[in-house]
Amino acid sequence: MSADAATFRITDVSIGYPGRPVIDRLSLAPLPLASMTTLVGPNAAGKSTLLRGVAGLLPARGDVRLGNLTLSGATRGAWARRVGFMPQSLPAGARLLALEAVVAALAASPPEDGPPLSQPALRARAMATLERLGVGGLALEPLDALSGGQRQLVALAQAIVRRPAALLLDEPTSALDLRHQEQVMRVARDLAASGVIVVVVLHDLALAARWGNHMVVLNQGKLAAEGPPDEVLTPALLAEVYGVDARVELCSAGRLQIMVDGVIDRAASPSGGMRRPLRPC
Repeated sequence: MSADAATFRITDVSIGYPGRPVIDRLSLAPLPLASMTTLVGPNAAGKSTLLRGVAGLLPARGDVRLGNLTLSGATRGAWARRVGFMPQSLPAGARLLALEAVVAALAASPPEDGPPLSQPALRARAMATLERLGVGGLALEPLDALSGGQRQLVALAQAIVRRPAALLLDEPTSALDLRHQEQVMRVARDLAASGVIVVVVLHDLALAARWGNHMVVLNQGKLAAEGPPDEVLTPALLAEVYGVDARVELCSAGRLQIMVDGVIDRAASPSGGMRRPLRPC
């Protein structure tokens, strides 16, 4: 990718649904090449809506651009080739085999450079992607016969098989056990290290702090904070955004851990809420 295509910019962006705005004129710092941003916030903060809008799946006003390519000026196919998106789950009732689903995703947005891939080349690349995620043995299984976690891994394979310049992952670990969570996050980090701009929606703040080098916190459709996780995650921010009394400490391995001691009852006091007593660990 050329130097002028080395950033992903989201500027003054508004996204929502008919009669229900969600994201209101949001601007983020440019996301550079080879970065991994974790997008966090409470329920209904607008995280998934932001990702879907930036992926071109919801109408978005404002400026979304990857290098010189803008969302508003690109065709759906051109944007999909450059910006990969993994939804929270695949549609239910899909009859395709896992391998066929990944082949279809690749065929829908073929590479811009060079001749179209042959059917054997499509299948080989799709199979290699499934094997990279440790689910090559599921290639000939129907999607509707897979567990939620297995379907999640196939959805990730669909997103990365195109080798996009930017990759948007919406809660990729939500249905996974600990082993597969580790595997998926390692793949995401390896992609970022190879030059891909990765943005991941996560609910687990410790997981987000561990894997991301940049964190964006949303609250009610607006930016609450962004920056390095160890600077963003503070007791004050957790109280303001999540409504909890919490401590942010380092574990023995030097990773950030969040310990919640209680909730803040904002209705009890107009001056900021009543904190419930702390309980020892």
